Amino acid sequence: RSVDDNFSGRIPKEKWIAAMISQLQTVSDFITPTLLDKLHSFWGLSDPVGYVRFLHRFQIRGPDQNDGAPDLMREVSRLRRQLIDAPSQSLERLLDPDGDRSVSQQEFIHFLPQFNIDVAPQHAGA
Repeated sequence: RSVDDNFSGRIPKEKWIAAMISQLQTVSDFITPTLLDKLHSFWGLSDPVGYVRFLHRFQIRGPDQNDGAPDLMREVSRLRRQLIDAPSQSLERLLDPDGDRSVSQQEFIHFLPQFNIDVAPQHAGA
């Protein structure tokens, strides 16, 4: 995130390579811009790189994330599969029970457990 100036979830390939080198240089001398350029191509990454998807692909988490945290991408994918055939009016009632045409953070947090989605409130509200 520190190199994502626009907080868009995407960074130019050059910034991705520089960030990877800065994070991995203490681990291995084999990590070079040339190697990362080849890996970028081999893995089919775009330019700019969607770093959230990239990190999720390898289950890379920051040092402040404990191992007990749910895999949010997996949970959201599971929710999508469960909701794919649900009638839109039913979903609107579940997501917006007060009918104000807006889903509040509390409404969303209440919505997830109805589909057995295990996401901590601080993550669901993000």
